[in-house]
Amino acid sequence: MLFPSFVLSFLVVVGSLAGTKCFPDGRSPRLQRLFRLMLIVAVLLSLGPFLMILGRTTRVPLPYLLFYYLIPGFHAMRVPARFALLAMLAASVLAAFGFLKISEFLQNRLGLGQPWTYRLQTLLALCWIGLFTLELSFQPLPLSGIPSGQEVPPVYRRLATQPLAGPIIELPLGETFWEALKYMYFSTYHWLPLVTYHWLPLVNGASRFYPPTYTQLRTEIADLPSREAADLLSAIGVKTVIVHTDQLAPSETSRW
Repeated sequence: MLFPSFVLSFLVVVGSLAGTKCFPDGRSPRLQRLFRLMLIVAVLLSLGPFLMILGRTTRVPLPYLLFYYLIPGFHAMRVPARFALLAMLAASVLAAFGFLKISEFLQNRLGLGQPWTYRLQTLLALCWIGLFTLELSFQPLPLSGIPSGQEVPPVYRRLATQPLAGPIIELPLGETFWEALKYMYFSTYHWLPLVTYHWLPLVNGASRFYPPTYTQLRTEIADLPSREAADLLSAIGVKTVIVHTDQLAPSETSRW
């Protein structure tokens, strides 16, 4: 998913190894070294704390593990693969160097004068962009429809008229990230802070950082609608429980 294509990789290799005269004051070698270093460091950090081979995590430590324990702030990096953004930044600059070097090579090989420089670069740019597009098989992203407007379950529009209904909890809690995320999406339909100055906090939802108390809460209310679980929700201030019976098994619905 993160492969930058063969076209970009080829330009990066040329831009990393071959010198160019695009900067007459000799800055090209320094800039190439700088972005080569940025590319290498970003790629290594994007691999995470341990080397993965064919989807399996090995015990081979990587630089990210050292930074995780020694440098403040690395604990907050939830997805190390996002260092690939820095790698792409460096790759873009090195690809530009590679493009200029190929332009210089062709211009000298064909014996074209200075007036042809920009014409040749324009033609080459169109060719590289075309190859890049063909390699990636440029296609529109698949889209998924989500309920909106009148398609939203009426319970959320009703909550918008109940300023004292929160905090709320929705059941079932959702076993996957996306199942829990839909509750957060639907909660935007009872967000009316600028109109009525009320907010309905949501106990459950989706996040990549779950506090320990949330995990404990899920365990303790798993036997709802028992009196003990209801007392626990009352103790933490929950005022409304929304039960989506269409998402429950018949036995669970009969319990409620």
